[in-house]
Amino acid sequence: MSTINQIGVIGLGVMGASLAQNFASHGITTSVYNRSFGKTQNLLDKGLANIEGFEELEDFVNSLESPKKIILLIKSGEPVDLAIKSLIKIFG
Repeated sequence: MSTINQIGVIGLGVMGASLAQNFASHGITTSVYNRSFGKTQNLLDKGLANIEGFEELEDFVNSLESPKKIILLIKSGEPVDLAIKSLIKIFG
């Protein structure tokens, strides 16, 4: 797809995948990222329009329009801390 997407979802468990699909079904171009690409690929295999998946967090961030809107749907605690630290490195 390689477009500039409107919103990003990090974490593709049941809630994250469902939210991304809901955004996409309402015409919102959506970037998705999961630390294990298998979950991203499972979502992409559904062939839904308006969803673009990424293996690299930096590519995911760069796919978003400004101001960047990212929703984190991951386990609380250390996983959130690690995700935020990784995003801070990208945003500089």
